[in-house]
Amino acid sequence: LQGFAFVMLFALMGVPMGALADRYGKRRVLVFGLVVWCGFTAACGLAEGFWSLFLFRVGVGLGEATISPCCLSMIAQSFPAERRALATSVFVSSGSIGVGLAFTGGGQLVDYVARLPELRLLGPLADDPWRVAFVMVGCAGLVLLPFMMTIRDTVPSTADGGPRLGRSAPRGELLEFMRANRALLLRHFGAFAAFSAIAYGVLAWAPSYFIRGFGWSAAQFGLVFGLSFAIPSVFGTILGGWWSSRLRRAGREDSNFTMRRWGLAGVGLPATLAPVVASPWLAMALYGGVAFFLSFPTGCSAAAVQDYTPAPLRARVTAVYYVAVSLGGVG
Repeated sequence: LQGFAFVMLFALMGVPMGALADRYGKRRVLVFGLVVWCGFTAACGLAEGFWSLFLFRVGVGLGEATISPCCLSMIAQSFPAERRALATSVFVSSGSIGVGLAFTGGGQLVDYVARLPELRLLGPLADDPWRVAFVMVGCAGLVLLPFMMTIRDTVPSTADGGPRLGRSAPRGELLEFMRANRALLLRHFGAFAAFSAIAYGVLAWAPSYFIRGFGWSAAQFGLVFGLSFAIPSVFGTILGGWWSSRLRRAGREDSNFTMRRWGLAGVGLPATLAPVVASPWLAMALYGGVAFFLSFPTGCSAAAVQDYTPAPLRARVTAVYYVAVSLGGVG
């Protein structure tokens, strides 16, 4: 449910949705992705068993497949190369804030919903508080639709600045570009897919580790872990983007990859020690270090894709990037 179900349609539809965004405009596809994501998230609360929940998770993956590639390619069109890493990192840091809010507020929300006598009016839906939480989050996301409609969809240009680490594709063809730059793409996407497996593994199993291993409640874990993960993540993401932009202004065109190497080097030790220490508070502190190093190169890695990809191909190549990261990390 956390892995394959989410990744399945993401992997199949990510590139086609990116192609639609490149051809018809990213705002339209972005609005479509938000509606799909919200609808299937709310539907998860109505699942009657494993397979219905599995199918609804597949739908959530389809919504996600459209959102991130569109957002990142729009950022790339809106910021010059020397500011792109910081702008991308600020955007990516919102995901870290969301993870923190999900853990901090999710456990509290389920606990609060369970104690509301008014929910008896909802009938079978109220029997499991997590169902109400799914429906509430899915419906709340629709509030963003009017804001999405105000986004200005810029027209891609092949002369928008930035280095071309890869060679541009004849007539803007995706396969031609990927074939010409396969060594770069395999190393970049493959390394970050392995890196992401650490992140998704921590997020998927840390709750069970603290609940089963240390006897914490879901609400207690969510409050502590949400803050311990979100604060270092946001700090690390923005610091990595700021540092990369600073190096870029100094003439370092490989600055995004430099940040990524540092993040990869730093995450191993705390990620290895966190699940084996005897103290839950020491484990939580180590997971804070994991969060920092996991987030440090995240925005820079996504910005690097925008740097070496011709503008007319950005949504599609970014979609391929997220497919690789999802299959290797989430899947």
